[in-house]
Amino acid sequence: MSNMKYIIAIIAVEALVEIWLESALFDKLRIYIGGKHWLLEELVTCGWCLSVWVAGVAFVFVCIGLWWLFIPFAVHRASNYLHDIDGLVKRSGWRK
Repeated sequence: MSNMKYIIAIIAVEALVEIWLESALFDKLRIYIGGKHWLLEELVTCGWCLSVWVAGVAFVFVCIGLWWLFIPFAVHRASNYLHDIDGLVKRSGWRK
């Protein structure tokens, strides 16, 4: 399980960053934070920039034993990938 917790954290970081960047739920908060300073705007709108900081927090959580908090986000993301793959298979005509 020692390596699995890092894999779960990696998948969860991607999911959390994607939710932050793409969800309408966080639109107003992104605009509010981004309006404070150009550097903050870059941080809250750039997936590569934001993922570094989210990954740093995730690493701390893993080190202190709270990696399991990321399981729902990792499952959510894995589910999204499976839905995407299923859609590709259906569109390819391979399976109806």
